Amino acid sequence: MRTSYRTEDYDFTSFKSSHLTTKEGLQKSVVRRIERYKQEANKDNMHSAAFYYVLLTLLERFRENVETTRLLDYLPDWWIYTYDVNHSGAALTLEHVSEVTVDENNDWCSWVSDSRFLLVEVKTKLLTVEQFSQMHGVEQVTVRQWIRRGKLRTAIKQGNEWRIPSLTDLRPRGYETAQYTWRGPLPDLPEEYEYINNYCLATFIQDRENKTLYKILFVPVDDTKTNITNRHKPYELLCTNKEKEKLEMLMISHPLIQYVDSY
Repeated sequence: MRTSYRTEDYDFTSFKSSHLTTKEGLQKSVVRRIERYKQEANKDNMHSAAFYYVLLTLLERFRENVETTRLLDYLPDWWIYTYDVNHSGAALTLEHVSEVTVDENNDWCSWVSDSRFLLVEVKTKLLTVEQFSQMHGVEQVTVRQWIRRGKLRTAIKQGNEWRIPSLTDLRPRGYETAQYTWRGPLPDLPEEYEYINNYCLATFIQDRENKTLYKILFVPVDDTKTNITNRHKPYELLCTNKEKEKLEMLMISHPLIQYVDSY
């Protein structure tokens, strides 16, 4: 059983010990992550050498930016530093925690913030299809086919052209579960997909028993100010591979829908 508390009703000491509340702790955390990826690069068969080169170069730039940015050495209670690394780049944020959820042992298991400020951001380079194909030694037509079939989910549509973040690796064989998130309303949706505005997150999963079918799980918008009648009801869509590719292609190409990943 889990219970949620406002932060004024929860002990900050136990929460503080596992979060970044000092600049020194933040810097050490980034260095540890860099060292971990250096070790993984020598034994990881799932990612290419090109992927690790881009990742480590990005993190070194991020580390340098964190060190040279004027940050508070010690944060007030319930303020924390957080940083994320994904295909778009690395970003450091300052967040104020407003609510903590604890388990049956009264140990925190999740938290909610009510304020969030971007402090440092280092973006990855956007590659053309030609540049990406050269980087990974494949044909351009293959890259375009991967995008169309939902195998390069980080691709970004800019006008009539595609751009691919440099921190994008070749996908392994087989299907991988995917998540997309957005904050509605989404403009210019085809009529058949207007129902997407009732939701804020979609998870694509291959059916375990029938590999030709896919489940798409939609998480509803949780906003009491909306007039969406089914906002408290998740929605599950069962579709064929062709239908899945069409919907996923819409999400990849829509500028307000983001593919969820983290390294």
